[in-house]
Amino acid sequence: HRLNGIIKTGRVPNAILFCGPSSAGKTTLARAFVADIFGVKNLTGQSDFHEMNAAEQRGIDDARALVQQSRLKPRTAPFRFILIDEAHGLTPAALNLLLKPIEQPAPQTRFIFGSMEPEKLPAAIKNRCSVFHVEPPTQEGITKYLKRIAKREELNWVQGEVLETLVQNANGEFRTAAHTIEALVQYMTGAGVKKPSAKDVDEALASVESVDDALAVRIVAAIYQGKFKTAHRASLDVRDGFRTINAVFRLSQFLLHEHVLGGERNRNVWWSQQNKDVKNAVEKLGRVNPKRLLEAHAIVQTHMVSMRHQAGAFSVSEQSLLSN
Repeated sequence: HRLNGIIKTGRVPNAILFCGPSSAGKTTLARAFVADIFGVKNLTGQSDFHEMNAAEQRGIDDARALVQQSRLKPRTAPFRFILIDEAHGLTPAALNLLLKPIEQPAPQTRFIFGSMEPEKLPAAIKNRCSVFHVEPPTQEGITKYLKRIAKREELNWVQGEVLETLVQNANGEFRTAAHTIEALVQYMTGAGVKKPSAKDVDEALASVESVDDALAVRIVAAIYQGKFKTAHRASLDVRDGFRTINAVFRLSQFLLHEHVLGGERNRNVWWSQQNKDVKNAVEKLGRVNPKRLLEAHAIVQTHMVSMRHQAGAFSVSEQSLLSN
């Protein structure tokens, strides 16, 4: 509604900051916003839109080039937009160079920043921006997204338990949801399967497990084994902190649900490959008094809920949260 208000009034802030977790849709939202301002369906060939990924172009020379771009008048659009993705990756010198152009840009130039780690941006930058916090998608949102893909690609078998499993393994991310359904289609084509079984889905998803997924299992298993050096070392090897926090949180929830239900199956307790791995790892602890194990699940879950809440609020870095 806020973005639509900007579009309707034409009063575009000098700088906008989209912050939120990985794959929440920050860059897509920024592009869609600019496309609406330009009155086009996509930004292909739009000379008045310049996009830079600060994870790759982050130095002072890159910032100087942006400042030069910002001084140019738009050719056909009402504004020249400069989108800086992963803005927290810019060096301090580059960020300082951008302060003045952001506060007093050329009359028809506007800046957009995207960041999943806004706490790394200096207050001087954030204070000059109109901030939008982008929430990660809900399970309902991912379900609708996968249904749209299935309809467009004529995948009639994406329903019921198959759909639910894909949603659960999407890690709360649209991008991962698309990758998982793509992996399943590839597996089915290679195996000559027209309608996937639960085993087919499990095997397809097992083939796309990332390094961070394996580290999440190692972290949770090490916590229950009391091997804190192992857990801490695994947390230091994590590449995508927010994604791993989500994975660790889900694994913890699975262990709690599975223990309380005593093995009884429930449509909301998923037996993905990750869940099987962490269950097997914890079972290697040997026979544990059920009451004591339930207390352990409760303690871990309490910390996990607090960690997940702080991760969503960006009040503490993901690395610090994982270490804690």
